[in-house]
Amino acid sequence: IWCSAGPGMDLSGRNFSRVNFRKACLIEANLERADLAGADFQYAQLNNAKLAGADLRGANLTGTTLFGADLRGADLRDTNMEAVDLRDADLRGAEMHGAGQPGHASGRTGACV
Repeated sequence: IWCSAGPGMDLSGRNFSRVNFRKACLIEANLERADLAGADFQYAQLNNAKLAGADLRGANLTGTTLFGADLRGADLRDTNMEAVDLRDADLRGAEMHGAGQPGHASGRTGACV
C-alpha cells in the first residue's frame, strides 16, 4: 500500500501514466492536469482530491473512493468505474464516454454532473 506523506500533496501537471496507485491514500491530493492515463487506482482513497482537467483515460478506478473530488473537465473516457464512490464529486464538463459501469454500487449518487 502506497500512501502520500500527508493530505494535500501537490502532484499537479505530472506524468503518472500507467503508474500503480492501487490502495493509495491520496486524500486531498492536487492532481490537476496530471497525466493519469492507464493508471491503476483500484481501491485508492481520493476523497476531496483535485483532479480537474486530469487525463484518466483507460484508468482502472474499481472500488476507488472519490468522495467530494473535483473532476471538472477530467477525461474519464474508457475508465473502469465499477463500485466507484462519487458522492458529492463535481463532474461538470468531464468526458465520460465509454466509462464502464459508472452507476454500479455507490456510483454517481450525489455527484454534480
